[in-house]
Amino acid sequence: MAWAYRHIPAFGGDPEKIYVSGNSAGGHLTGALLMPDWYRARGLGEHVIRGACAMSGVFDLRALVHAGPGYNDDLCMDLATARDHSPLFHLPGRGCPLIIAVGESEPDEFRRQSRTFCEAWTSRGFPATEIIVPEAHHFAMSRQLGLPDSAVFKAVTEMILGAPAPKI
Repeated sequence: MAWAYRHIPAFGGDPEKIYVSGNSAGGHLTGALLMPDWYRARGLGEHVIRGACAMSGVFDLRALVHAGPGYNDDLCMDLATARDHSPLFHLPGRGCPLIIAVGESEPDEFRRQSRTFCEAWTSRGFPATEIIVPEAHHFAMSRQLGLPDSAVFKAVTEMILGAPAPKI
């Protein structure tokens, strides 16, 4: 992301208009890009990410430590490591607009994590929109960005354009 921020003008892009989105592990990575340490370590300010859409992410990795066999086997995280890499515990000093979306049919833990992250974000006075997508399951969430009538598509378009999504 630091490389993209510094080099995007060479490709005709604007470093002040970087938006990020991700689903599942990508939802976690979207949250991680909002954490302050990575950009501080690279000499960047808190303005790198203009807006974000995190879908069905895990924002508190401690849940994986407690989840039982299989979930943490490859990662081998202890509670301290999980907390160190959890966006929930490392919010920035200045927050960008954030859309947090989760499917209504997803497991309780995904819905709980999305709600908790949204509450933490807004408790600091940062703008956030929580979207619960009716009848959507975990693997259907990324499709929401390609459906012009979906609430996620509309919210992301409005965040980026500053106006409601155009009719397609």
